[in-house]
Amino acid sequence: MTNTDNPTKTVVKAKRIKYGFELIFPKQFTIRDLVRVKRNTVKAITIRSRVQRAIEEGTVVEAGLKEPARKRRGRKETIYRLVDEQVAEAPVATVDVAVPTATNW
Repeated sequence: MTNTDNPTKTVVKAKRIKYGFELIFPKQFTIRDLVRVKRNTVKAITIRSRVQRAIEEGTVVEAGLKEPARKRRGRKETIYRLVDEQVAEAPVATVDVAVPTATNW
């Protein structure tokens, strides 16, 4: 694409990520993993807010902490995982318990 005023200048479109992009979570991940997958095009705070929203909706849970493979400063990374759909959709089982009464003694 060239500029009509000066044909030697080229117009470069911004390399912004599309607003409202879809973020697909793997089975187990960290925030750092998702930032790497998106090749640093998406800010970490955006991914963090998406993960937080998924936790509030109940589709993602915290699975534990991960020690980084290479020593660096900072805290351990939080590992997140998807909630199993079978477990989430399974109905709660009710059990009938016989309660002793005065006539059963």
